[in-house]
Parts: sequence; structure tokens; C-alpha cells
Amino acid sequence: MIVGSNGLIEFTLAGVSNYATSPEEVVKKKIKFLLETNSGEVYGNPDFGTNLIHFCHIPFSAEVKISLQMVIKLALNTYLPYVIVNNIRDVSTEYEGKLGFVLEYTLADGFEDYVQIDITA
Repeated sequence: MIVGSNGLIEFTLAGVSNYATSPEEVVKKKIKFLLETNSGEVYGNPDFGTNLIHFCHIPFSAEVKISLQMVIKLALNTYLPYVIVNNIRDVSTEYEGKLGFVLEYTLADGFEDYVQIDITA
């Protein structure tokens, strides 16, 4: 990470550059980028991503939550191993084709936060 003269932190994940105002925001943006990216969308890194779009047409149930947690935890363990998943809360709307959830997480230093992910098919 590089802090520019404008106070923004420049960071890169999977070859894509972005900017944030704090280390915590860097982590949040990295999580969103990882979870909202489908495999094959990042040039030169075909395995990067989660393919969560496949969950958009499945009603949220206990089994789906377990599968979703497994996909998310595998991706985070692979690309952001310092992020620990605490909980995943469904916030999907009733209309088919949209997946919404809140990921509550803790960082290795004890910092806790959440990020809302909305994916539309």
C-alpha cells in the first residue's frame, strides 16, 4: 500500500488498483471486490473470484447459507487470510435474481466490521 500526497491509500488486489482513506476501508474494498467478482473476470488471474452470482436464483435456506459460507470462507482464506468470518446475514429481497447479505468479520488485530454485498443476476 502506498499513501499518496492526497492522503489516499493506493492498493492492488488481483492486479486491479484502487484507493481508500484508511486501512480498514482498504480491507472492506478488498472483500467487496473479491466477493463481487466472478472467476475469469480478472485478466491473468482466472481463479480469482467467487461466482456468487450462481446463488441468485436459489431461495436462501440453511443449506444455502452453509454453501455460501463455505464459498466465502474459501475465497477469503485464499486471498485475504487475515479476515475472519463471524456471521453472514441474509438481506435478500423477495424478487428472484438478487442475492444480498451482510458479512460480519474480524481482522487478525481484533478490529470488527461488516460489509454488505448485493449481487444481481
